[in-house]
Amino acid sequence: FIGQDTASFFVAYLLQVSLQHLLNAIFVYGIKTISTRPRYIQTLTSTYSAYFGTLIASTIFNTLLMRFGNVSKTIAFWTTLAIFGVVNFFLLAKLVGKSSSSSNKSNSITTATTS
Repeated sequence: FIGQDTASFFVAYLLQVSLQHLLNAIFVYGIKTISTRPRYIQTLTSTYSAYFGTLIASTIFNTLLMRFGNVSKTIAFWTTLAIFGVVNFFLLAKLVGKSSSSSNKSNSITTATTS
């Protein structure tokens, strides 16, 4: 049912999520998004959630390009990577923004209740 190319694409995509999360925090969203353990866990969870959804969609898209679009593995891979890279960027921006604002709210509540 699942070919070797599809399986390797799926596994490689899944394994790179933690590294991508760290790189996004450093270069895109700011190190403050992972400055505490709760923020790190919250944004990592958001990242895995976003990436898991797009992992499924991109794997299906990649497979469809190769099987029905008569596209080579290389072209299918780079096309899928480009399209879903953009999708991931905007999806993560939305999710990390929500995570950061909810962390800030919970920190404000904790500070207010302990003061």
